[in-house]
Amino acid sequence: MPDEPPETAISTSDDEPSKAPSAEDVKISGDGLVHKGVLQLLAASYRGPLPPASELLRYDEVLPGLAERIIGSWESETLHRRSLEQQDASVAAKLLLRGQLLAASLATLFFGGSVYLMSTGSGVAGMAVVVAEIVALVAVFVIGRGRDAPRQAGRDSELPATEE
Repeated sequence: MPDEPPETAISTSDDEPSKAPSAEDVKISGDGLVHKGVLQLLAASYRGPLPPASELLRYDEVLPGLAERIIGSWESETLHRRSLEQQDASVAAKLLLRGQLLAASLATLFFGGSVYLMSTGSGVAGMAVVVAEIVALVAVFVIGRGRDAPRQAGRDSELPATEE
């Protein structure tokens, strides 16, 4: 049993590592034993979906093939997420098209009704239907843009800043 712990480089700043502090005698009360040693706490963090390559190498040392499994899991999760996003976009496009076709059908129906009313001598009622239809269509577009504005603002904030 060595008396001194092995020298270990500990980074105290981003620039220079320093040597591990020397071990001090620590007396644990109750059993009368004296222990020498250094307690080190190492913490690491990283950003992104995968750990750094050096960390993956250490995972492979612990359990061969673990790094490949981690990367494979990340790849399958990425493919799954992309397929869900494509499905969402496809469904949204179909719903948008369906809504536009329904709105066009209703607008045509109301316009036809107003033309019928005007041709049968109820010009005031026909004009009222035309005006109501125009107001309704304008309201739909204004309200629709108002609902899309927060979503569009959210998308704009995710875009990288460009220099002008």
